[in-house]
Amino acid sequence: MDRSTITGFLLTAILLSVVFNAQAANDYLVSATVISDGEVLGTPSMLLANGKKGVTRSGGDEGYELSLTITSDNDNTAFAETQLTAAGRTIEPKLSVIIGEQSSVKDGGLELKLKVEDRSEPDNLMSY
Repeated sequence: MDRSTITGFLLTAILLSVVFNAQAANDYLVSATVISDGEVLGTPSMLLANGKKGVTRSGGDEGYELSLTITSDNDNTAFAETQLTAAGRTIEPKLSVIIGEQSSVKDGGLELKLKVEDRSEPDNLMSY
């Protein structure tokens, strides 16, 4: 192979790498409120990559375990697949949420409120 062919292959590989990274999964900041029989048990937050599962736990008598996965293929909505265990009960709601707005689900005495925010783009500290 001559030098121009090798250079062409390298440039193509670099271009494909840039395109692949530009389509990388989004990051989401998820703020939750866990409520049992009207009492707030916790307000956890997690930073999750698109399609990756996160788990948070709080111990003690009023402890809970919350696991969730956020997936989205657009800028407006996301799908939250959750499992919440608290007060001896477990619920597994699946929610379609509008990004930036709070959603909630209640099953018996357990309630879960979620707000999903897209954190893929760096915050602009200065505007021109």
